Amino acid sequence: MGRAERPVTPHTKDLEELALWLRSQRQRAGLTYAKLSAETGMTVSRLSRAANGDAVPSLEVVEAYAKGCGAALKDLRMARRLWRRARLSALPSSPAEQHFVHISMVGSWAELWAAMVHLRRRSGQPSLRELQSRGGKHGELARSTLSLVLRGQARPSLEFLHRFVRACGVTSVAVIEEWQQAWARAHNRSRETDLLQHYEQLFALSLGPSTVRHLRERLTHVEAPSESSP
Repeated sequence: MGRAERPVTPHTKDLEELALWLRSQRQRAGLTYAKLSAETGMTVSRLSRAANGDAVPSLEVVEAYAKGCGAALKDLRMARRLWRRARLSALPSSPAEQHFVHISMVGSWAELWAAMVHLRRRSGQPSLRELQSRGGKHGELARSTLSLVLRGQARPSLEFLHRFVRACGVTSVAVIEEWQQAWARAHNRSRETDLLQHYEQLFALSLGPSTVRHLRERLTHVEAPSESSP
């Protein structure tokens, strides 16, 4: 088994669990890092760093480490779950989290944007390149569009949202339908707002700018009733 590894000194509890789990897999398989390197095609130093608890390794390394140790399907699922937790706990807070509501409560584009940012974080913050790769072979989740959508500078189409959710690891049909319903609510609310603004503009045109200005001034300078008023 080679020399003993130094104690794990992680930055978070979740990272410690991941590092210790990886070590337990290697010990169970009875592999040295040299043998594990031969099994995975990765360098000894890269594999060793994955299990030292100093930083969150990439999912690619974690999966290769587990597979090299002969992990079964349930073990791979555990590896991914532990990695996502460690990755999430290491991420800095996001402004979108302040606006986050459960997907079933989403009713506006701002809330849908926050839910998308939250979902990406929960799935381990995959890079835009990785999301693009998962989204399809023909650029259905283009990095440039992903960047705009995840910064709140563009609205996703329903098809784009569907591919994004699946790229973040959501496979449940019921959950995907919840996301589609959230998109529909945000879309309908936006149409209602645009229609209201349109009618307000028509109303203003029919009255004339001077009348509208006069009404605004009247509304602005209305005095609140005093406490002694009946």
